[in-house]
Amino acid sequence: NEDGSLNEFPISLDLRFTNICNMKCVMCSSIYSNQWYEDEFKLYGTKTITVDSKVYEIKQENGIWKSTMPVWHDSENWWNQFEQIKHRIRHLYITGGEPFIIKGHDTLLDKLIESDNAKNVILEYDTNLTVINKKILDRFKHFKKVILSISCDDIEEQYELIRFPGKFSTMTKNLETLKQKGFDVRHLSTCVGIYSIFSPLRLRNKFPDYRLSLRMLRNPYHSDVMYLPKKAKQKVISIYRDSNIEERWKNFIISYLENNMNLVSEDVCVRMTKQHIQYLNKLDEIRGTDWKKTFPDVYDLLKSL
Repeated sequence: NEDGSLNEFPISLDLRFTNICNMKCVMCSSIYSNQWYEDEFKLYGTKTITVDSKVYEIKQENGIWKSTMPVWHDSENWWNQFEQIKHRIRHLYITGGEPFIIKGHDTLLDKLIESDNAKNVILEYDTNLTVINKKILDRFKHFKKVILSISCDDIEEQYELIRFPGKFSTMTKNLETLKQKGFDVRHLSTCVGIYSIFSPLRLRNKFPDYRLSLRMLRNPYHSDVMYLPKKAKQKVISIYRDSNIEERWKNFIISYLENNMNLVSEDVCVRMTKQHIQYLNKLDEIRGTDWKKTFPDVYDLLKSL
């Protein structure tokens, strides 16, 4: 307005709760999960995190790995700004890290409930669903709608290796609880990389009643399936063409592989894939896992390298 005030327009707010997660997921990093501090130190000797142009220190104190990265819910300025807009929020999209283990998340919901605006707000989440409890479900009852996208990159022992040290049984139990309570589970969200190139096929067979949402993994960079050698790409394409996965996602994966068939030289592809294998081998050493036994289909694809 001319006097400098703002009109009372509704707000859609996106929040990414980085840095706090309860799993080490091979498709993650220290920027998004504190569970990666120790592993990245052992993998690369990493002692800092760089976010944009800011550098934060990683250190171990009394056996616990921490960083100097600031936590949003400890910021008085953040909460002051939230207080100014909370009555206008109509849609809140929250991702992580893992939202359900962050103390500021509960405070955020409580403030919306206390303001009597929760009944107007649609909550939308990306969550790995390893932690959910009655207190969270009770809070959800105050909101207009709750939509959940579940981050699930495979099933059974494959899930537990990718989402180390998460338990597949915990995730499926929580998923069933949400279903029984009538919450809207929009889809299972999956990252597709070299490590998880066949994961969507297992997920489709295990969860036929849920929609899948796939995206290509780009980090760490050597996990991108664009770096698969040509023969491996051709084999994956053939497997997906004969699969029962939805045409949309079948075409998505096949097109990505075909479009990258000759984009990078074969020498570079072999070098990058070998680097990815070394990365997986090193994680096995650190965690006491065995990706070759857990993912025999992926090992068969790469064992000639």
